Amino acid sequence: MGSYQREIMGAGDAESVTPANSNLPLVATYGATKGLLVSSAGTANLMMESGNIVTGMPLQVGYNPLRVKQVRTGGTASGIYALY
Repeated sequence: MGSYQREIMGAGDAESVTPANSNLPLVATYGATKGLLVSSAGTANLMMESGNIVTGMPLQVGYNPLRVKQVRTGGTASGIYALY
């Protein structure tokens, strides 16, 4: 399946996120998330797919279409799930 087709499909895998300054476990398999599902809105410190680190990124409740490799320590959002 081409990468474009993978991009438009829904998530095929997910994992609960514990913020840490290391790659999410499934990043080794998928490269980056398709998005983050959040149950309690707030901020997060993220490493984007490009390697750029963004601090204080606001996350809304529900789906946030962000391609990230890390959800780093700090931030106030909780109940975060990585979707692949």
